[in-house]
Amino acid sequence: MNVRQLSGFMVDVGLNVVRRPLLVATHALPNGEAGPRNAVTLIIDRMDASVRETAGRILDDEALCFEAQQRRAAADERERATRLRVAAEEHREQADEELVDSLEAAEERRDQVKRQADEREEAVDSARASRTSSARKTASRQKQAVNSARDEKVEASAKRSERQRLEVLDDELDALDTEADAEVASDEAQRLRKAAGAAKAARKRTAG
Repeated sequence: MNVRQLSGFMVDVGLNVVRRPLLVATHALPNGEAGPRNAVTLIIDRMDASVRETAGRILDDEALCFEAQQRRAAADERERATRLRVAAEEHREQADEELVDSLEAAEERRDQVKRQADEREEAVDSARASRTSSARKTASRQKQAVNSARDEKVEASAKRSERQRLEVLDDELDALDTEADAEVASDEAQRLRKAAGAAKAARKRTAG
């Protein structure tokens, strides 16, 4: 191992000695894609890459510089992946919220349609009940009118029958009066004839 390789090794060991407690300390931070632990870890990784790159340039160690580039690229990739996951999570949450809103709106529309249907059904039932009541009232009035007309016809017929019966009785009474007058006239005529005969007989006796 030459001096350059030894220096790169010492830089790597020193960075690992510093890096390890820092990484352990990050475990006390909240985790999650958008949590501070990932951000702090990325800062540590980038500081590690920067120190390696600076040391590589000072020591003219291409391997150290290459490793620094690899570590920086890895940190950039992890950051990009984290941003994509965070964006995907936010998109999923937004999609979930939109889905919930859509479901709530659909439920509200269903409730509104049901309320409207119930209101229309109540209106139809009310109109049907009103028509039924009106029809019953009309039928009752018509029945009363028919009964009244029938009663009037019965009463009129009874009056005509009574009038006709009275007229017959009047005719019978007139006939009886005429018959009685005729009998009285006949009796009176017979009495007068008898009286005239008696008077004539008396004159004859006086004259003889």
